[in-house]
Amino acid sequence: MSKQIDFRDVSQMPSVAISLGDMLWNKTGSWRYMRPKYEDKTPPCNAACPAGVDIVGFMNLARVGEFEKAWRLLREENPLPGVCGRACFHPCEGRCNRGEFDEAVAINSMERFLADYGARFAKGDLGYKGKVRQKVAIVGSGPAGLSCAYFLAKMGYRVTVFEALPQAGGILRVGIPPYRLPKDVLEVEIAAIEALGVKIETNCRVGEDIKFEQLKEYAAIFIAVGVHKSKRLNISG
Repeated sequence: MSKQIDFRDVSQMPSVAISLGDMLWNKTGSWRYMRPKYEDKTPPCNAACPAGVDIVGFMNLARVGEFEKAWRLLREENPLPGVCGRACFHPCEGRCNRGEFDEAVAINSMERFLADYGARFAKGDLGYKGKVRQKVAIVGSGPAGLSCAYFLAKMGYRVTVFEALPQAGGILRVGIPPYRLPKDVLEVEIAAIEALGVKIETNCRVGEDIKFEQLKEYAAIFIAVGVHKSKRLNISG
Protein backbone atom coordinates (compact mmCIF):
# COMPACT_ATOMS: atom_id res chain seq x y z
CA MET A 1 0.00 0.00 0.00
CA SER A 2 1.19 3.57 -0.71
CA LYS A 3 2.78 5.69 2.03
CA GLN A 4 0.37 8.06 3.76
CA ILE A 5 0.92 11.78 3.06
CA ASP A 6 0.18 14.29 5.86
CA PHE A 7 -0.15 18.09 5.50
CA ARG A 8 0.57 20.08 8.69
CA ASP A 9 -0.82 23.40 7.43
CA VAL A 10 -2.41 24.96 4.36
CA SER A 11 0.88 26.28 3.02
CA GLN A 12 2.10 22.73 2.46
CA MET A 13 -0.86 21.87 0.26
CA PRO A 14 -0.50 22.18 -3.54
CA SER A 15 -2.14 25.17 -5.20
CA VAL A 16 -4.00 22.98 -7.68
CA ALA A 17 -5.77 19.63 -7.37
CA ILE A 18 -3.16 16.98 -8.13
CA SER A 19 -2.55 13.45 -6.99
CA LEU A 20 0.54 13.09 -4.85
CA GLY A 21 0.03 9.39 -4.28
CA ASP A 22 -0.31 6.43 -6.60
CA MET A 23 -2.93 3.81 -7.36
CA LEU A 24 -1.01 0.73 -6.31
CA TRP A 25 -3.63 0.13 -3.65
CA ASN A 26 -6.23 -0.55 -6.37
CA LYS A 27 -5.79 -4.17 -7.37
CA THR A 28 -6.54 -4.31 -11.12
CA GLY A 29 -5.64 -6.61 -13.97
CA SER A 30 -4.31 -10.00 -12.85
CA TRP A 31 -4.25 -8.79 -9.20
CA ARG A 32 -7.92 -8.10 -8.92
CA TYR A 33 -10.14 -10.43 -6.95
CA MET A 34 -13.53 -9.12 -8.20
CA ARG A 35 -14.59 -10.01 -11.72
CA PRO A 36 -17.78 -9.16 -13.65
CA LYS A 37 -20.43 -11.86 -13.85
CA TYR A 38 -22.25 -12.22 -17.15
CA GLU A 39 -25.80 -13.53 -17.16
CA ASP A 40 -27.60 -14.84 -20.23
CA LYS A 41 -30.99 -13.17 -20.49
CA THR A 42 -33.47 -12.61 -23.30
CA PRO A 43 -32.25 -9.74 -25.52
CA PRO A 44 -34.76 -6.87 -25.67
CA CYS A 45 -35.13 -7.24 -29.45
CA ASN A 46 -36.05 -10.91 -29.08
CA ALA A 47 -38.49 -10.08 -26.29
CA ALA A 48 -40.17 -7.40 -28.43
CA CYS A 49 -40.75 -9.69 -31.43
CA PRO A 50 -44.43 -10.78 -31.52
CA ALA A 51 -43.43 -13.91 -33.45
CA GLY A 52 -40.77 -14.94 -30.94
CA VAL A 53 -38.01 -15.01 -33.54
CA ASP A 54 -34.41 -15.52 -32.37
CA ILE A 55 -33.27 -12.19 -33.78
CA VAL A 56 -29.83 -12.21 -32.17
CA GLY A 57 -29.28 -15.72 -33.49
CA PHE A 58 -30.05 -15.04 -37.15
CA MET A 59 -28.28 -11.67 -37.07
CA ASN A 60 -25.10 -13.32 -35.76
CA LEU A 61 -25.29 -15.97 -38.48
CA ALA A 62 -25.81 -13.31 -41.14
CA ARG A 63 -22.89 -11.33 -39.73
CA VAL A 64 -20.49 -14.16 -40.56
CA GLY A 65 -22.06 -14.83 -43.97
CA GLU A 66 -24.09 -17.93 -43.02
CA PHE A 67 -27.16 -16.69 -44.85
CA GLU A 68 -28.86 -20.04 -45.42
CA LYS A 69 -28.52 -21.00 -41.75
CA ALA A 70 -29.77 -17.56 -40.77
CA TRP A 71 -32.81 -17.99 -43.04
CA ARG A 72 -33.59 -21.42 -41.61
CA LEU A 73 -33.34 -20.12 -38.05
CA LEU A 74 -35.59 -17.18 -38.94
CA ARG A 75 -38.16 -19.50 -40.50
CA GLU A 76 -38.33 -21.78 -37.47
CA GLU A 77 -40.66 -19.29 -35.79
CA ASN A 78 -41.80 -17.15 -38.71
CA PRO A 79 -43.36 -18.85 -41.74
CA LEU A 80 -43.80 -15.51 -43.54
CA PRO A 81 -40.42 -13.74 -43.37
CA GLY A 82 -40.86 -12.09 -46.77
CA VAL A 83 -44.16 -10.58 -45.64
CA CYS A 84 -42.86 -9.45 -42.26
CA GLY A 85 -39.68 -8.09 -43.82
CA ARG A 86 -41.88 -5.65 -45.73
CA ALA A 87 -45.06 -5.11 -43.72
CA CYS A 88 -44.01 -5.60 -40.08
CA PHE A 89 -43.83 -2.48 -37.90
CA HIS A 90 -40.62 -3.96 -36.41
CA PRO A 91 -40.97 -3.31 -32.65
CA CYS A 92 -37.67 -5.16 -32.28
CA GLU A 93 -35.79 -2.13 -33.61
CA GLY A 94 -37.49 0.10 -31.06
CA ARG A 95 -35.98 -2.03 -28.29
CA CYS A 96 -32.57 -2.54 -29.90
CA ASN A 97 -29.69 -1.90 -27.47
CA ARG A 98 -27.65 -0.32 -30.26
CA GLY A 99 -30.20 2.49 -30.38
CA GLU A 100 -28.87 3.72 -27.03
CA PHE A 101 -25.49 4.33 -28.70
CA ASP A 102 -26.37 5.68 -32.16
CA GLU A 103 -29.24 3.96 -33.98
CA ALA A 104 -30.92 0.57 -34.02
CA VAL A 105 -29.67 -2.29 -36.16
CA ALA A 106 -31.71 -2.64 -39.37
CA ILE A 107 -33.30 -5.93 -38.30
CA ASN A 108 -36.32 -5.58 -40.57
CA SER A 109 -34.15 -5.00 -43.65
CA MET A 110 -32.04 -8.05 -42.80
CA GLU A 111 -35.20 -10.14 -42.42
CA ARG A 112 -36.32 -9.01 -45.87
CA PHE A 113 -32.94 -9.84 -47.38
CA LEU A 114 -32.86 -13.31 -45.81
CA ALA A 115 -36.40 -14.04 -46.99
CA ASP A 116 -35.48 -13.15 -50.58
CA TYR A 117 -32.20 -15.09 -50.30
CA GLY A 118 -33.90 -18.18 -48.88
CA ALA A 119 -36.67 -18.32 -51.48
CA ARG A 120 -34.50 -20.71 -53.49
CA PHE A 121 -34.53 -23.26 -50.65
CA ALA A 122 -38.13 -22.90 -49.48
CA LYS A 123 -39.84 -25.35 -51.84
CA GLY A 124 -37.37 -28.13 -51.13
CA ASP A 125 -37.97 -28.16 -47.38
CA LEU A 126 -40.18 -31.28 -47.30
CA GLY A 127 -38.90 -33.02 -44.19
CA TYR A 128 -42.20 -33.05 -42.25
CA LYS A 129 -44.77 -34.21 -44.80
CA GLY A 130 -47.52 -36.56 -43.59
CA LYS A 131 -46.10 -38.19 -40.45
CA VAL A 132 -49.33 -37.92 -38.41
CA ARG A 133 -52.55 -39.63 -39.50
CA GLN A 134 -54.97 -37.02 -38.10
CA LYS A 135 -56.27 -34.33 -40.42
CA VAL A 136 -56.80 -30.69 -39.46
CA ALA A 137 -59.03 -28.15 -41.22
CA ILE A 138 -58.25 -24.44 -41.25
CA VAL A 139 -60.90 -21.91 -42.25
CA GLY A 140 -59.21 -18.87 -43.77
CA SER A 141 -55.82 -18.44 -45.45
CA GLY A 142 -54.74 -15.13 -43.98
CA PRO A 143 -51.57 -14.79 -41.88
CA ALA A 144 -53.12 -16.65 -38.93
CA GLY A 145 -54.41 -19.51 -41.05
CA LEU A 146 -51.20 -19.87 -43.03
CA SER A 147 -49.08 -19.76 -39.87
CA CYS A 148 -51.25 -22.41 -38.23
CA ALA A 149 -50.97 -24.60 -41.33
CA TYR A 150 -47.20 -24.19 -41.38
CA PHE A 151 -46.62 -25.26 -37.80
CA LEU A 152 -49.11 -28.13 -37.98
CA ALA A 153 -47.45 -29.38 -41.16
CA LYS A 154 -44.05 -29.22 -39.45
CA MET A 155 -45.52 -31.44 -36.73
CA GLY A 156 -46.59 -33.87 -39.45
CA TYR A 157 -50.34 -33.25 -39.58
CA ARG A 158 -52.30 -33.40 -42.84
CA VAL A 159 -53.69 -29.90 -43.23
CA THR A 160 -56.40 -28.53 -45.51
CA VAL A 161 -57.06 -24.79 -45.70
CA PHE A 162 -60.44 -23.52 -46.94
CA GLU A 163 -60.42 -20.04 -48.45
CA ALA A 164 -63.54 -18.19 -49.64
CA LEU A 165 -61.63 -15.89 -52.02
CA PRO A 166 -60.23 -16.94 -55.41
CA GLN A 167 -56.64 -16.73 -54.12
CA ALA A 168 -55.00 -17.53 -50.80
CA GLY A 169 -53.50 -14.86 -48.57
CA GLY A 170 -56.48 -13.20 -46.94
CA ILE A 171 -55.72 -9.67 -45.77
CA LEU A 172 -52.18 -10.05 -47.11
CA ARG A 173 -53.69 -10.43 -50.57
CA VAL A 174 -56.46 -7.83 -50.49
CA GLY A 175 -55.48 -5.44 -47.70
CA ILE A 176 -51.83 -4.54 -48.31
CA PRO A 177 -51.02 -2.59 -51.50
CA PRO A 178 -48.49 -4.10 -53.95
CA TYR A 179 -45.94 -1.32 -53.42
CA ARG A 180 -45.68 -2.44 -49.79
CA LEU A 181 -46.07 -6.18 -50.33
CA PRO A 182 -45.49 -7.37 -53.92
CA LYS A 183 -47.80 -10.24 -54.79
CA ASP A 184 -44.96 -12.37 -56.15
CA VAL A 185 -43.37 -12.31 -52.69
CA LEU A 186 -46.63 -13.52 -51.17
CA GLU A 187 -46.85 -16.28 -53.78
CA VAL A 188 -43.39 -17.54 -52.80
CA GLU A 189 -44.36 -17.64 -49.12
CA ILE A 190 -47.59 -19.54 -49.82
CA ALA A 191 -45.84 -21.97 -52.19
CA ALA A 192 -43.30 -22.78 -49.47
CA ILE A 193 -46.12 -23.67 -47.07
CA GLU A 194 -47.85 -25.78 -49.72
CA ALA A 195 -44.54 -27.59 -50.26
CA LEU A 196 -44.89 -28.96 -46.73
CA GLY A 197 -47.98 -30.86 -47.88
CA VAL A 198 -50.62 -28.25 -47.01
CA LYS A 199 -53.68 -28.27 -49.31
CA ILE A 200 -55.40 -24.93 -49.97
CA GLU A 201 -58.94 -25.01 -51.34
CA THR A 202 -59.86 -21.59 -52.78
CA ASN A 203 -63.35 -20.39 -53.76
CA CYS A 204 -64.63 -22.55 -50.93
CA ARG A 205 -66.79 -20.81 -48.33
CA VAL A 206 -67.44 -23.00 -45.30
CA GLY A 207 -71.17 -23.29 -44.67
CA GLU A 208 -72.02 -22.80 -48.34
CA ASP A 209 -69.60 -24.53 -50.71
CA ILE A 210 -68.72 -27.07 -48.03
CA LYS A 211 -71.12 -28.03 -45.26
CA PHE A 212 -70.19 -27.84 -41.61
CA GLU A 213 -71.04 -31.53 -41.28
CA GLN A 214 -68.29 -32.36 -43.76
CA LEU A 215 -65.70 -30.95 -41.38
CA LYS A 216 -66.42 -33.69 -38.85
CA GLU A 217 -63.87 -35.91 -40.57
CA TYR A 218 -61.13 -33.61 -39.28
CA ALA A 219 -59.60 -34.11 -35.84
CA ALA A 220 -59.52 -30.35 -35.23
CA ILE A 221 -60.67 -27.12 -36.88
CA PHE A 222 -58.88 -23.78 -36.64
CA ILE A 223 -61.06 -20.80 -37.54
CA ALA A 224 -59.17 -17.79 -38.93
CA VAL A 225 -61.77 -15.98 -41.01
CA GLY A 226 -60.23 -12.53 -40.56
CA VAL A 227 -61.83 -9.10 -40.27
CA HIS A 228 -62.51 -7.98 -43.83
CA LYS A 229 -65.62 -5.93 -43.10
CA SER A 230 -64.88 -2.24 -42.58
CA LYS A 231 -66.58 -0.06 -39.99
CA ARG A 232 -67.82 3.38 -40.98
CA LEU A 233 -66.77 6.39 -38.93
CA ASN A 234 -70.16 8.09 -39.42
CA ILE A 235 -68.49 11.44 -40.08
CA SER A 236 -70.28 13.57 -42.63
CA GLY A 237 -68.30 14.64 -45.67
